[in-house]
Amino acid sequence: MGEEKKGFHFGNIIEIIGSLLFLTLLLLAIGNITTYLIFQRKWGQVEELITILFVWITYIGVGELYRSDEHIRVDLLEKFLPKIILPYLSFIVRLLNLVISAVITYFAIVLCIVNIKNVSSVLKLSFTYINVSLAIGFGLSVIYMTIDFIKIAMSRRKKKEISTSC
Repeated sequence: MGEEKKGFHFGNIIEIIGSLLFLTLLLLAIGNITTYLIFQRKWGQVEELITILFVWITYIGVGELYRSDEHIRVDLLEKFLPKIILPYLSFIVRLLNLVISAVITYFAIVLCIVNIKNVSSVLKLSFTYINVSLAIGFGLSVIYMTIDFIKIAMSRRKKKEISTSC
């Protein structure tokens, strides 16, 4: 689990936005279900908006979960490899995550640019407004991973300084 940080940080804003989006999604879904049960009428616009909100919540959550160290990891290799390899494995996995997230961010930006004129079927909303969530989510992941690399490098440097001064 991630460490608890006191005070205000950028993650608070993302958590607030994600919570508001989820609350909106929940209220829209309840409202749409209620109108269906009472009037036997579904609202296509509401269903499309719920889908868009779900996409936004999912991809914004990608960056936030990495920041708070609550993302899914597969630690199976750690059980079978010698302990001396683990720091190198951790570095390689983190680097691979950074590269993959950077590539996804790049292609998400390209997708946004390409889809400027394409619109959704019901709301006639540009797909760029939907796809930008992918760029923001993975862009935040890249930022948080870069910060993580800097912290690791700084801590290793401090350990090295302490060990050489003793």
